[in-house]
Amino acid sequence: LCDSTERWTRDVVRDFAAQGTPPALVQIGNEIDHGMLGDAGRLTGDESGSWNHFATLLTRASRGVHTAGVDSVRVLVHVATGGDSSACRWFFDHLLAQQVPFDAIGVSYYPLWHGGLPALRGNLTMLARRYRRPVYVVETAYPWTLRWFDDERNIMGDAQALLPGLEASPEGQATFLRAVESAL
Repeated sequence: LCDSTERWTRDVVRDFAAQGTPPALVQIGNEIDHGMLGDAGRLTGDESGSWNHFATLLTRASRGVHTAGVDSVRVLVHVATGGDSSACRWFFDHLLAQQVPFDAIGVSYYPLWHGGLPALRGNLTMLARRYRRPVYVVETAYPWTLRWFDDERNIMGDAQALLPGLEASPEGQATFLRAVESAL
């Protein structure tokens, strides 16, 4: 699995470069604070065995990015907990202890699950200062409506998804995105 992870990552970066669209930043995994690749890369708390295997997978993915022949490409690690400084600190401290190479940090931020904008701002500040790497909000959303338009459940269709003073509207979305940008 480690060999396949490295090879697949390298090949994807090479394929992008070959078609004339070399990536500048490659995210190795999506919201990986609980691991990646199912049970094979699942994190189980502080258990050293799961961290060792997870770190090996990430290190091999990072190596795949850097051996693809694209000089300027950087590696980003993405976690789900954009408003939770203690969870992010725990995760990235473990990554550093395992000597996983990465160049940038990405977080998801959804107010419904991650708290208000002050929590986001505090976490982004902590991450940038503590780990001395660029920090990105790579995933976010804010509702433009609380109504349902089909038979699927609208996960943002609850007033709890709203921040104080920001309505569910296109204008509310725009104000929210400017606030996230300001936090960055």
